[in-house]
Order: sequence, then C-alpha cells, then structure tokens
Amino acid sequence: MAHFYISPDDRLQKIFDAAAPGDTIHLSAGVYRQKAVIRTPELTVLGAGPGKTRIVYDDYARKRGEDGFEYITFRSYTLAVCADGVRMEDLSVINDAGTPEKKGQQIALSVVGSDFVMKNCTLTSTQDTLFLGPLPPDLVERYEGFLPDELRRDGDMRQIFENCRI
Repeated sequence: MAHFYISPDDRLQKIFDAAAPGDTIHLSAGVYRQKAVIRTPELTVLGAGPGKTRIVYDDYARKRGEDGFEYITFRSYTLAVCADGVRMEDLSVINDAGTPEKKGQQIALSVVGSDFVMKNCTLTSTQDTLFLGPLPPDLVERYEGFLPDELRRDGDMRQIFENCRI
C-alpha cells in the first residue's frame, strides 16, 4: 500500500491510473481544475477539508463532445468513481458550468461502484449534482457504444455518505 501526496499542479488522472488497490492519495489544499475517473478499486482519496481541497470542472449535458454528440447527463461529471471499495474524505467535488436552463444537467460526482464511502465532503452543482449507479437496464442498453462500459455497469451497488453536503 502506497501513499501519494498530490498538489493541484499534478494531473489527477495520471495519479489515479497509477494507483494500486489499497493505495491512499492525499490531496493538498487547492483547486484541482480537472475532470477525472477513478478505476482502481479499494482506493482512498483524502483531502485537506471540503472548503480547502476542491476538484472542479465545468462539463454539461448540452455540450458537444469530440464525437459530435451532446454529453448528456451521464458524461457531464467532474469526477466519476467506477470501481468498488473507494473511500473519499474531506474534499469538495464541484461542477461549475452554471446556467442549467441553457446547459442542462451538470453532475459533480458520478459513482458506478459498490461499497463506496464518502465522508465529510461537499458536492456542488446546479442540476443533477450526484448520480449513483447503476443505470437502469433500459439506459444500459440505450447507451451501448456511446457511454464507456465502466459508466454502464449493472448489478447491486451500495454507496454511503456520512456528514456530506450535497
């Protein structure tokens, strides 16, 4: 089990991808203006406090991706957790795209995994701030080939939020 100590200048995606199950990532205070996906199971991510460590991005449902299609709700996240057993504490996840009347849904955190625990955190957006998987079967089928499989995962999932503001 390794411990990584990260600053806002570091690329979260690179760190998340390099982590092994059981590792702990310590995020120092600051703004991490990045979109990222956690795919490593049993990972722990610790911040310096919900007002101090902020993961922020600004994607939204009506935005057009490089593929020419709108992002839709499920691609608009700032942070997606697509692994089991992930734990996050003492940080904020924010989607700051704003004006949902024009931009549509804006997910701050998407969790498609079981045994997820979030403690002492803040999630902020203007519409559809939090998505908890799994997708219903009709959407799993509808978005095949459009959403990555990790976001379309099915099965029973349990997520726990303790002392969080959403």
